[in-house]
Amino acid sequence: VKPVDGTDYCSVTHANGKTIDVDVKFTYAASLEYTPDNLGGSPIASLKYGPFVLVAKDHRREFLTLKVPSNLDAALKLSYNDEAGAFCVVGLGHVFVPMYKAHDFPYHTYFKIQK
Repeated sequence: VKPVDGTDYCSVTHANGKTIDVDVKFTYAASLEYTPDNLGGSPIASLKYGPFVLVAKDHRREFLTLKVPSNLDAALKLSYNDEAGAFCVVGLGHVFVPMYKAHDFPYHTYFKIQK
């Protein structure tokens, strides 16, 4: 397994062309996925936990601002949300659920980021 330069991806090569099984184990961590946009001088980003894009349940129509500390993982707590029927992440003033669960309530996917 070789990392692909400049990315979080790995390349798996197999010389003899036979089928192989690959088990991948990794720990999830919180991260921000920035867009090329900014709003009023603030960068815009979505919040991810591992591969999952998270959304904040909120009815407001204006951008929400997340005050993000240098240690993002320490500011968030992983838990289970019975209402959503999925894991949730609590912190930064919101309850976040995976985007795949956001189908019957208003939510925010992108946030103004304040460090």
